[in-house]
Amino acid sequence: MHHVFAGENWEGVSLDEFMACPFNLANNRQTRMLADLTLVDCYNRSSFADPGERDRVMLRSAMDNLRSMVFFGLTERQVDSQHLFEHAFKIRFTEDFVQRNSTQAERVNVTERQMRTIELRNNLDIRLYRYALQLFEQRVQQLREAERPSVVRRETSNQRQHGSVSKRLVSLARN
Repeated sequence: MHHVFAGENWEGVSLDEFMACPFNLANNRQTRMLADLTLVDCYNRSSFADPGERDRVMLRSAMDNLRSMVFFGLTERQVDSQHLFEHAFKIRFTEDFVQRNSTQAERVNVTERQMRTIELRNNLDIRLYRYALQLFEQRVQQLREAERPSVVRRETSNQRQHGSVSKRLVSLARN
């Protein structure tokens, strides 16, 4: 492992120093974690003459793997994530999740220049995240649609059972 800092860990390293590290495995980390890296010869960046093609292969693989997962959740959609998890694995949590949006990252001051650098160095992760949002929303909508007919069926069944009584009461009320 290459080190561009003095010490045992990243403590005391500025954000600019962290981002400038050419061996920084934080860049596009989620894409790499989800991709089949054998398709791009793992971390051998010279295996592709065109870095853009390497990135496209890696991103496509990450998207394919995400799509094939039975479940994935989003931190900012904890309640929907719980619902999808319960449905996917046929279990019920004893307590509902509570959405919490506060993180340690809120305490970090980032300049516009640093933000642009972060976005450039993590462009694959940003694209993967946008795809994940769309896929997540599709799954939530599909689950809602799948659950809706059962509610409608129950209402229809109840209406049939009580329909004749309701009609008679309405008829009596009119007379």
